[in-house]
Amino acid sequence: MERAIGIFDSGLGGLTVARAVAEALPEERLIYLGDTARVPYGPRSPRVIRRYSLEVADYLLKEGIKYLIIACNTATAHAEALLKERRLAVLLDYDGTLTPIVTDYRKAFLPDGMRETLSRLAEHSAVAVVSGRDLKDVRKLVGLDSVYYSGSHGFELSGPDDWHHIHEDAADYLPDLDQAEQALTAR
Repeated sequence: MERAIGIFDSGLGGLTVARAVAEALPEERLIYLGDTARVPYGPRSPRVIRRYSLEVADYLLKEGIKYLIIACNTATAHAEALLKERRLAVLLDYDGTLTPIVTDYRKAFLPDGMRETLSRLAEHSAVAVVSGRDLKDVRKLVGLDSVYYSGSHGFELSGPDDWHHIHEDAADYLPDLDQAEQALTAR
């Protein structure tokens, strides 16, 4: 079964967010949790709100969600301090996550809407596109300077501000990898 997107609010107001997500992503399964047993969050202390929010997030993560949307303004406001202490990183595979799985990998193209979403997400978090493709190929396919890239299964990395890294020790294995690629291509 496909993992769901979790949506959380202290009550029922977040159902408007859930409806918008359902309309924008009709193929996605959603789990909505309205914490009506402890609503309203507003008059409670920030420490209690953070505890409630983490309890709800932990519950939804145990349900196997793939994303969490916090639709509660109070929880979001008080979770900001926690988020500032931690840097969120989003790592996404090019083939099969950002693009559909296709028979011919050369026909896997990033939709413009997904490119725009990655760009907007990179304004708030570190975003990395991971691929088995050559680094130059995946950079060209995505076309965003604001994200990090991991090409050739992590052999070569690049990112914003001309950051670049090659795993030098792995270079010793390139002849073996080239030989394996040639053997597989010949089949």
